[in-house]
Amino acid sequence: MAIPIGTADPARRSPRFRTIRDSARMSIRILRFGASSLIAAAIDYGLLFALQALTGDLLLSVVGARVASASTNYALNRTLVFRYGRGTSVASSLPRYAFLAGAILALNYGLLAVLTGVAGFPLLPAKLLAESALYLLSYWAQRAIVFPGAKEGRRPAEQAAPRAR
Repeated sequence: MAIPIGTADPARRSPRFRTIRDSARMSIRILRFGASSLIAAAIDYGLLFALQALTGDLLLSVVGARVASASTNYALNRTLVFRYGRGTSVASSLPRYAFLAGAILALNYGLLAVLTGVAGFPLLPAKLLAESALYLLSYWAQRAIVFPGAKEGRRPAEQAAPRAR
């Protein structure tokens, strides 16, 4: 006796999970997310040191570098990582991104404080552990909350209409 399997898209007759194609699509997105994070980190570090050398003001240097790197990261994630997140307006996604960035910053500080102060980790391993955990959280939150149109990796029009064979 065959038991029918439900699908997320009622217009489709059968659930089709294309193992290789779907896995590759997700892997590429995660690699793009990593690349955009590395680019933003390079901008953050480079501007931090440049602004500090130019102004001598640490607060201005930290804030200026973070604003520039976060803006770059948002733009890269919106257009390259979660490409179909472009269907999400900047007016709705940018405030969600800014809130997420603030929350991640607070969580980063909290994790570092616990790992270095309570657990006794040296700063570098603590930073690597905290950043690794928050990297996965940030990816999930951006995919699910900031750029929800990119959730299935297809354009919104493709999500609504079944594909012709």
